[in-house]
Amino acid sequence: MHTPSFPFLIILALLSIANVASGSQSILRSLDVAPVLHFTLARRGGKFAATEWIKDYVNLTYLTQELERIEDRYNLTQRVAKGNRLVRKAKIDGTKGSHPGALMGRIADNGLWYAKVKIGEPPQEVEMDLNMLTADFYVLLTTSRIGTKYDDLFSQTIIKSYDRPYPTCTLPTDSFHLPTINISVPLSFTYCRPSKFSLDTLGASGSVLGLAPSEHLRQTKSTSILKQLLQKQVIERPIFSLMLINGQEGVLSIGGTGAPAVELVEQQTRDELDHIGAAERGETASNVVGESIFKRGTTKREPVFDTKADWEEGWKWSQVQGAEGWWQILMQGVWVGGSKVLQNQAAVIDVSLLSPA
Repeated sequence: MHTPSFPFLIILALLSIANVASGSQSILRSLDVAPVLHFTLARRGGKFAATEWIKDYVNLTYLTQELERIEDRYNLTQRVAKGNRLVRKAKIDGTKGSHPGALMGRIADNGLWYAKVKIGEPPQEVEMDLNMLTADFYVLLTTSRIGTKYDDLFSQTIIKSYDRPYPTCTLPTDSFHLPTINISVPLSFTYCRPSKFSLDTLGASGSVLGLAPSEHLRQTKSTSILKQLLQKQVIERPIFSLMLINGQEGVLSIGGTGAPAVELVEQQTRDELDHIGAAERGETASNVVGESIFKRGTTKREPVFDTKADWEEGWKWSQVQGAEGWWQILMQGVWVGGSKVLQNQAAVIDVSLLSPA
């Protein structure tokens, strides 16, 4: 995987509750001592298709509509030459009903994964829709009652700015209330208020958190939230991860991954079962000595007590194919009904499409 500008590493752990309970293989993590922000994720509208009660039933009409909607999102970008390479950038003229120069990212749509963040004082809770096809973070306030609102008029801690990172948008600074570490940090962000005479003001309020790796997919002249957290030493590592626990819940981790928490639960469960089994047999269960880090990719779960373990170890890296812009992986094989139908297939990672059952 290749990241052209700021070296964020994305780790997608598609875990089911059953896999976690059965002690699935550990995944890459940052060091346990590094601070990590964990945001609870949810999929708006629930699971991908509400047809669980019939396991062999597929709603092809629903699937077709979703594919059309996804194709519209991809059509918001185009390939352009940048020096001696191709990169992806947002189309200037918009597409599929977007007005010229519209920011990418739909807000409050069903099927989007989102996290909640509190901004300002008193705190105003806003839903951040995750978007892996754009690199911007922005907050949008409309006159509609749809969505979640952050209104700068009601914040006592806002520092206004006359900078224009984008037409119809300003660049204020306000307090962000961060989960896990439970502190407030002033961060600047793109804040957009469409004109009351614009059709955009009839849409939903909310925010978009762009997670694309390429700066070329950035439309605003602003510093990303993740970079600001690094600069302010809130986090130590340029890493974020997405862990989708089931079809409608998950965790967004910034500064590391959620793997230590998952493995701690696994270890605690195994310890409790060992204690119960030992008590039933009249034996004395051995005490657990400390916590360890498990390497990914080993055939056995070998404990590694060195906290300076290389987090890149055990992963296979490949260059992104095609125009620079999106997160991409290489699937060595795809099987359907036991038959291999694709080999070495490049795939774009888009969290809007990920909905494990």
